[in-house]
Amino acid sequence: REREALQTISEGINNLRHDDQQNALLIQLGIEAARACNDNASAIKFGEMLVSTAPSEQVGYNNLARDLIEAGNIKKAESVINSFCKIDPKKEESIEFAREFYRATGNREKALILSKKLCNLFGETEKNLLEEASDLFALGHGKRSRIQQISKLISRSNDIATVSNFLEKKHSKGTLISHEIRSNLNEFNIFSH
Repeated sequence: REREALQTISEGINNLRHDDQQNALLIQLGIEAARACNDNASAIKFGEMLVSTAPSEQVGYNNLARDLIEAGNIKKAESVINSFCKIDPKKEESIEFAREFYRATGNREKALILSKKLCNLFGETEKNLLEEASDLFALGHGKRSRIQQISKLISRSNDIATVSNFLEKKHSKGTLISHEIRSNLNEFNIFSH
């Protein structure tokens, strides 16, 4: 009864007094109901409402960008992500959020820029370096000096070398991939399929 739920939620939003927390919960339900009805236009409208109701919360931007991508409007989705990042451009979660967007939309070049920014702002922690390595591998830069530099800075240098060597070799279509390599590829978020 998705349509009925969507109608009830729409009426509820129009009749509720101004309570941002309650409205945000109802709007989130509206997004889910619209998606269940395959009503992307309504999901986008609810996402826009959620952003305006809770402008400092990531959830609205995330939902709105997701539905814009579903509608094929990548540029507008990117604009939504950038709007969220402008709220606090040096907030680690904001940068990671934007990086995941670029990875999901296949723009690993921009993801790499953000991975480097995280290393610069928050230090070359093992986590940040592994994320940067992931972007470098996905871009086919497994033999670059930066990969070698990252390899020297982290405890998992053997994993990086293994992945780098695997990605540099030519493999026939039916080549079996060892469990170790498959695990490392998945760990570095590269070609996990």
